Amino acid sequence: MKRRFVDAHIHLYDLSTGWYPALNGNPEEAVDELGRSYAKLIGRNYLLDDYRADTKDFEVPKFIHITACQTPPRWPDETRWLQRLYAREGVPNAIIGRTDLTMPLSDIAVELREHAQSPNFRGIRNYEGVDFAADHTFRAFDTMLECGIRLYDLIAHVDIQPDAARLAARFPDMVFVLEHAGWPKSHDADAFARWREGLGEIARLPNTRCKISGLGMFLDRWSVEAMRPWVLSCIEAFGVSRCMFASNFPVDGLFSTYAELINGFEDIVRGLSEVDQEALFAGNAEAIYRI
Repeated sequence: MKRRFVDAHIHLYDLSTGWYPALNGNPEEAVDELGRSYAKLIGRNYLLDDYRADTKDFEVPKFIHITACQTPPRWPDETRWLQRLYAREGVPNAIIGRTDLTMPLSDIAVELREHAQSPNFRGIRNYEGVDFAADHTFRAFDTMLECGIRLYDLIAHVDIQPDAARLAARFPDMVFVLEHAGWPKSHDADAFARWREGLGEIARLPNTRCKISGLGMFLDRWSVEAMRPWVLSCIEAFGVSRCMFASNFPVDGLFSTYAELINGFEDIVRGLSEVDQEALFAGNAEAIYRI
């Protein structure tokens, strides 16, 4: 039987929109921490047909789209584009958008209400530019709650995990989904120990969840044995009921095929009950993103 997988983190993009300068910019300029040029490696359209080709060997009835655009005319434009896709194709089932949380609060509220006009919109994610310890950020989260938004996809590298934990503690009515297992940047023993400590700090808060994904992207290698301690540490810290698997495609397609990734996750959690496995692969994402 094919594994039913609700993919909690994918990106679709159409470069003709001009929303993705890091992908259709100068390949020599747009590089990440490890010196990789994403414009060179994945600087091409990735649309629903491409995702369906990658997932053909699995049953993926639903997925959550995480904002990928960098400079649209306005951030809700991407949400509206995705909602139109859902009207035609039945996916994505949930949309995580973006709003500049450094804007004046009144402007944030306007954008959030525009996002919320799309029924599949669930919450916000900010790739960069947010100071989790700043008073303006606290007021921005108050504004989110006033607008009825109670889910935030959290990017928190090891060095800012303490601030992220304090933010989550300050807003117990908001669910914080830690992306990409906390975005580790290295796989040596000291980095692993520091990452586990920061992960535990966030996991202690009952309103946090963990998305197990993106590990190849930051560890710069992929194998079941390399990923096993990171995956199991997430489950140990948060518990099965607060974790979910996600593909991070097409980005993680740089390190493995979709089948290698999902089969690898299955291998790592093979010792868990079928109920727990179903929760990690599907049920928890459905509950957290209300799909």
